[in-house]
Amino acid sequence: MDEATGQSPRQKLRGEALLTHLLAVSRRMATMRSLAPLLSYALNEVIALVGAERGYIVLINDDGTLDFRVRRRADGADIQSDADTISNSILAEVVRNQQSLVVRNALLDPRFGAAQSVVAMQLRSIMCAPLITQDRIIGAIYVESRSRSGRFTEDDLAPLEFFSNQAAVAIENANLNENLEELVAERTWELAEAKELAEAANEAKTSFLSNMSHELRTPLNAILNFTGFVYDGLYGEVNAEQQHALQQALDSGEHLLSLINDILDLNKIEAGMMRLVFEAIDMNKIMHHAVSTAKGLVKDQPIALVVDIEPDLPVIQADRRRLRQILLNILSNAAKYTEQGSITITASHFVEAACVEIRIQDTGVGIAAKDHHLVFEAYGQARANVGNVVSTGLGMAITYDLVQLHNGRIWFTSEENVGTTFFVQLPIQQAA
Repeated sequence: MDEATGQSPRQKLRGEALLTHLLAVSRRMATMRSLAPLLSYALNEVIALVGAERGYIVLINDDGTLDFRVRRRADGADIQSDADTISNSILAEVVRNQQSLVVRNALLDPRFGAAQSVVAMQLRSIMCAPLITQDRIIGAIYVESRSRSGRFTEDDLAPLEFFSNQAAVAIENANLNENLEELVAERTWELAEAKELAEAANEAKTSFLSNMSHELRTPLNAILNFTGFVYDGLYGEVNAEQQHALQQALDSGEHLLSLINDILDLNKIEAGMMRLVFEAIDMNKIMHHAVSTAKGLVKDQPIALVVDIEPDLPVIQADRRRLRQILLNILSNAAKYTEQGSITITASHFVEAACVEIRIQDTGVGIAAKDHHLVFEAYGQARANVGNVVSTGLGMAITYDLVQLHNGRIWFTSEENVGTTFFVQLPIQQAA
């Protein structure tokens, strides 16, 4: 906790960093199949996310009673005393209305100030969000800060609600998993319906992200264009300091645009909606275009670019745009994580295997053996952060999937502080 601001490091996350973190936590919860560790993980994350002093996850039993499953302080210690509980009046209000609440000071709130629990424990800042899945409330997440009034605002509520929505689905899935044998016979129809709902929700998510990306990219491109016009002096002369500030704005905008595109690509791949357009590709032209791109990436850096491309590479069947994306992602990583030394680009034709193999080798920071499994994992960060490299951990996950969609293979070898080599094999002809 930051004593000066009263905020946790995660609560300070904003914008794309907050979105990336929430998506990563959501994916982690979705993989957890046991309820107890899921609830423990979820509560730890939400306490850190909003900077609460205490947090509780309450589930609703079949008979309507409340089950306080996890009670924890910010230091990670579980709350043992039943007397040290929460405001039942606020919890009841959230459960009854199925609407989130933010209370800046419960002692002064006319709705709850006279409640026995509020007075007895001198409760002040409180947030509570319902856990709802398939239009059914299954519990609530409750966080509080007794030492400060106004600790939480409406701005804190949005990430909490997003978190509670994802947690509710994960909790329901964990419950189903633990009781699967007992539920199979009586829940077959319900599971089929749930599957349809999940597929509809996935389609809705894909549609939402597609629309969102369009709505974000259109004004963002306009911002980048007009900023570029100002930078180029089309609206009047700018000094060096102004040019520096404009360049930073352009770099940040391009990074945000890249993040939006990556999230959309990953969503399309996960939904099975990524469609490739195969055509005849001259690999020599593609590789020399990649070399030109690499020259721009290492410009003004102490990095030698070594090129070893066979002169008569065959024509292959591939998606031109996605093939360039594969090469750019690998080359960008090589440039990001290489401070000095060399990047070697090799392309060879393996006649017997009927494929083209591309190798991109760098002398960068390398990847520790214990982190190799993170390389192709979405949001995974496998390399040391040299020079404050900005990375969302999406690029190589997308690259892996794109190579698979080409019926190809991708792998790597790496040694920490020595360098990394990525290998991509692409078939010359696609299977009918």
